[in-house]
Amino acid sequence: MREAAKSLAGTAAPAPRTSPHCAQQLLLARPLPEDVNVSYLPIKEKLARRETVILDGAIGTEILRREVTWADHQLMSRPEFVRTIHADYINAGAEIISTNSFQLCRRALFNHFRDETHRRHIGAGDLDTRANTLLAQSVKLAVEAREQTKAKQRVAVAAAVTTLEWCFRPDLAPSDAQARTEYREIFQVVKDAGADLVLLETVNSIHEAATALEVAKEVGLPFWISFVPTEKGKLFTGETLKEAARAMEKGGADAML
Repeated sequence: MREAAKSLAGTAAPAPRTSPHCAQQLLLARPLPEDVNVSYLPIKEKLARRETVILDGAIGTEILRREVTWADHQLMSRPEFVRTIHADYINAGAEIISTNSFQLCRRALFNHFRDETHRRHIGAGDLDTRANTLLAQSVKLAVEAREQTKAKQRVAVAAAVTTLEWCFRPDLAPSDAQARTEYREIFQVVKDAGADLVLLETVNSIHEAATALEVAKEVGLPFWISFVPTEKGKLFTGETLKEAARAMEKGGADAML
């Protein structure tokens, strides 16, 4: 989901193995929030110097590639497995590792299955009530992988967050007030768990992106974002990526992928 974009303040290059995707900076670096985690400082400085920053690659895809099922994101049932994937990306040269938390929020886990039987079939019977616990666990495992891996590079942990509803259905998005409440809950959980920044992925509208950005700034987390376009190169709302980039720059996002 982290597609390459033209860079204004930095470039990116893949790490030597495990095919991690690359981070590219579209927006100019901005002053650090006073309470930003020090692990993010080297990233911010590299972007300000227009240097390369390397992100990890997909987590869920890597889980499936290693022939393990998705059930509960494997955060509780096989934590060592998730840590190993993070460690592999770190050893491959990633400077930012993203948490195994794609669409891991109460709304998504409650609404994205047909019914309770469907949820239980893939091991997700009560995930909607455990979302915050699992979110915190996803950060914990990434932090542990960083601590246990003797990397030459400094590594920051990005909390991977998505739209609150389906990535391809902006019409399903909750009201602005409700979105603010839910994003604030999510961002506070990951910050308290030790995340260094938020990586909001596969966003389908400028409005929801702007709402999440404002909340991230209120919570005190650096904010990176990626949008999901249609085959015509526009967002699902019809807005252009150029318009999205301008809105994110105006709002103070650190990077757009």
